[in-house]
Amino acid sequence: MSSNTQAVPSVKISGIKVAGSSSAKRPSLKNLTRARVPRAGFIGCAIAVVSAAAWQILVSKKHKDDVAAFYR
Repeated sequence: MSSNTQAVPSVKISGIKVAGSSSAKRPSLKNLTRARVPRAGFIGCAIAVVSAAAWQILVSKKHKDDVAAFYR
């Protein structure tokens, strides 16, 4: 066994590729973050708006109505 750690090149034998064949499609990782950031930002903003509206309706409005009823 030798200590040579070079990559195995693809060898074509009678029309068949062997050892190191790159015929399988490799994952496309280039610009993956750039593609996902706008979607994640939109989802984050949507969650923030829904949460703010729910807080306004369920907590703040109820508290305001309770205080107004107490001082009537």
